[in-house]
Order: sequence, then structure tokens, then C-alpha cells
Amino acid sequence: MSEVVGKGGVIVDEGDVAGLAAAALRAACMDRREVRRLAVSRFGLDKMIDRYEELYRLCIAGQDSPATEVDFPSIELPASDCVLPLETK
Repeated sequence: MSEVVGKGGVIVDEGDVAGLAAAALRAACMDRREVRRLAVSRFGLDKMIDRYEELYRLCIAGQDSPATEVDFPSIELPASDCVLPLETK
């Protein structure tokens, strides 16, 4: 998660109650405007649109090439009253 949170937050190991308390105090002292600026610069609407447009460009560039065949591994789901068994070919 550190690559997502970066300098815009704090991270605590699971079950670390003392670390969580210390992290809450550190988070409360963070500059809220800077945290927001970091989040918007990495995940804001403009960034999302830029990434979608890049993805669309990549898809359009490859549209003349056939998709490679995907060989999905067979799976077995546990029996359940709520899940119907998968039909096999």
C-alpha cells in the first residue's frame, strides 16, 4: 500500500494497535491541503481521463491484430447450496 499512499498518508501493520495510535496522531498533523494535492495529482479526474485515453489509444492501435487465445485453467468450486456447478464442455 505504500506505493499508493506515498506521502499522502500513513500505514500501519495489521494488529499494531500502538502503531495505529501513533499513526493517527501523525495523520492529524499532516497538511490537509498537501495531502489533497497529492491525491488529486495521482488519482484525480484529469489523471483518470489521461489514463483512459492512453488505454483507448493502445486498444485502437492493436485493433487490427487478433487477440491472443487465452487458455484459462479449469477450476472446481466447492459444493454449495448457493452455487450451481459449472457445466463442462
